[in-house]
Amino acid sequence: MLSSRAWRSLSILCVAFCVMTRAARGSGGPVEMALNPALPLESAVALGLHLSVNEAEWAPLSPAPGYDQRLRVTTGTRTFALPEAAVVWRHRRWRFGAAFEPDLLGDTAWDLMALPPGYDDERDDAGVDWRSRVHAGRFMGSIGGELSGSVRAGASVFVERWSAEIERVLSTPSELAPPLSVLYTHFSSEGTGVGFGASLGIWARVHPHVTIGAAWRSRVRARWDAAAAARTDVPAALQWSEGLPSEVEGSGAQAFERHSPAEIRIGGRYQPVRRGAMTLELIRRDAGAISASGAGEWLGGLTAELPAPDSDWRVDWRLAWIGAWSVEWDWGPARTWAGVVIDDVALTEPTPLFPQQSISAAIRTGGSVRVGGAHRIEVDAVYWGERVREEYVGLSGKSRFGARTIGVRWIWLLGGSG
Repeated sequence: MLSSRAWRSLSILCVAFCVMTRAARGSGGPVEMALNPALPLESAVALGLHLSVNEAEWAPLSPAPGYDQRLRVTTGTRTFALPEAAVVWRHRRWRFGAAFEPDLLGDTAWDLMALPPGYDDERDDAGVDWRSRVHAGRFMGSIGGELSGSVRAGASVFVERWSAEIERVLSTPSELAPPLSVLYTHFSSEGTGVGFGASLGIWARVHPHVTIGAAWRSRVRARWDAAAAARTDVPAALQWSEGLPSEVEGSGAQAFERHSPAEIRIGGRYQPVRRGAMTLELIRRDAGAISASGAGEWLGGLTAELPAPDSDWRVDWRLAWIGAWSVEWDWGPARTWAGVVIDDVALTEPTPLFPQQSISAAIRTGGSVRVGGAHRIEVDAVYWGERVREEYVGLSGKSRFGARTIGVRWIWLLGGSG
C-alpha cells in the first residue's frame, strides 16, 4: 500500500492532469510528469485513452455565393481516440520517467457548400467539403530529484510528431455572370512533421497541508511538407466556351509550419482534512500558429484569364491565460473530484478549420476506484461550452459551441524501489 505522502503526490498528478486536459482544442493533456517534471511520483505504469466527442452543433453559414444559405444538418458527432502511456521509476532521491502524450489541436468536419446550378459537386463530395484534423504525439523523457526534504526539481526533453489533414474550398473570381461569378477549387493536403522541446519544474511542500509547484515548457517549431491535391469544378458555360473538361486536377506539395506556444504554469494544493483537498492552477500560454504555403508553385488555373486561387493560409492563437479549480474527496477505495476551467485560448480571426473562437468554460467531474492493492481505474469527463465571438455568429448561425472529452486510465503502482 502506498504511504500517505505518496498517495497525496499521486493525487496531485491525477487531479491536475484531469483538470487541464482539453483533447478537443488541441491541447491535449499530459500524463503525470508532463505537467511538472518535478512532481514526487511513485514508481508506476499508466495507460490511458481519451475520447474527444465533438457534438455537431456548428453549421457555419456565409452570404458568399456557393455557400449554403440554410442551417444544415452537419456530419454528425465526431469522435477521436487519443492514447497515452507513461512509466515512472523511483530510486532513492531520483525519479526517472518516459511518456507518450497526445495533443489534439483541431478536429472538424463541415458541410458548407451548395454550389450554384451548372455544377455537379454534391455527387462527388457528399456531406464534407471543409475538414481539419491536426494532432500530435509527444514522446518525453524526464528526470527529477530532491533538493531537500521538501523541495524537488526536474527537467524533461521531448519530441513532437505533428500530423495535419486539411480539406477546404478555395474561390477565385471568373468573368461569368452571377451565379457563376466565382469558381471553386477543392484543396486537400496531408503530412507529418517533427519538433523538439524541453521543460523545467520545481515542487515544494511549504506547509503540512499545502504544496505548490511551477513549470515552464519551451516553444516548439515543426516544419514539414505535405502531399496535396486540388480539383476545380468547371461549370458547363466554361466547358462550352473554352473547351475545358468538367474537372481540372493537380497535385504537388504544400509546406506546413506549426509553432507550439511556450507556457508557464503555477499551481497549488491545499488539504485541510485527511480525505479532502482543493487544487488551483494558473497557466500563461504564448501565442501559437499553424500555416500552410507553397502550393502556388504547382497549382494551376483554368486559363490565363482565370488564374489559380490563393492556397496559402495562416491561423493564429492569441496569448492567453487559463485558470482551473477543483475539489476532491477520498472515500477509501474510491475517489471523486469536480472542478471548473476558464480557458482564454482563442483564434485571432474566425475560421471553420478550428473550433475555438473565444473564451470558453469547462465543467469536469470524475472518479477512480482501487482494484486490489496496486491498481487504479480512473474515468474523467469534461464538458466545454463556449460563447461565439460576435464576428463569428454571422458565419455559424449559432451563439455557442460545445464539446465533450472522456478519459479512461489504468494505473499500476509498482511500489517503492529504494
